[in-house]
Amino acid sequence: MGLFSKKKMTEAEWCEDYYDRQMFGDEGEDRWNSYADGLYLKLTEINSGMTDVDRDFFRDEYCALCLEVVGLTWQLYKREFIAYNQSEVTKIYTPYSLWQKMVPYNESIKIAVDLFHIDKMDYVNRKRVEARRSVPMYDFEYMDRILNRVEAYKPWFKRLPHICLTTAFFRELGVEENNPACDLMHRMIHYFAGSVGKEIRSIKIV
Repeated sequence: MGLFSKKKMTEAEWCEDYYDRQMFGDEGEDRWNSYADGLYLKLTEINSGMTDVDRDFFRDEYCALCLEVVGLTWQLYKREFIAYNQSEVTKIYTPYSLWQKMVPYNESIKIAVDLFHIDKMDYVNRKRVEARRSVPMYDFEYMDRILNRVEAYKPWFKRLPHICLTTAFFRELGVEENNPACDLMHRMIHYFAGSVGKEIRSIKIV
């Protein structure tokens, strides 16, 4: 492998490797909990209403949000034509409760795209028809999540998904949606997506 050549991996291998190192493996879980706890403390300093949120509950919700950002970032860089396996591996790899907790964040991405006034209905409906012809019935939810992210790269650069994700996050925590900690969450989402994107750009999908 040359000095500047990219590491070759399948999307499944990348997901498993990333989740092990950053979120769910022995070292990854410790790293993730430390990261989430640090964010929790920063948010409580800015917004006193956060002190009523259970820390373990906060970790789970933030993890679900970040899992959605991983899926979204994957599509921003690799687009939906190879996003199916990434979504499938995420469901298989993560606890089912976290997979379900991702739903409000995935739907918030769709809201961001719709708010951007992107006329994507013909495209999305065609993709849904194609998906129903090509994937088993139980896999529709993979395709639905992927399709909710379609065209998200356009509002992403206006940071509209950051706002929608933050709103969904505080709503799920039971905290006032418009609060002083929103700006920090916007920046943390942007930072996290950037770190994921950097890793994705460093590999060649085979």
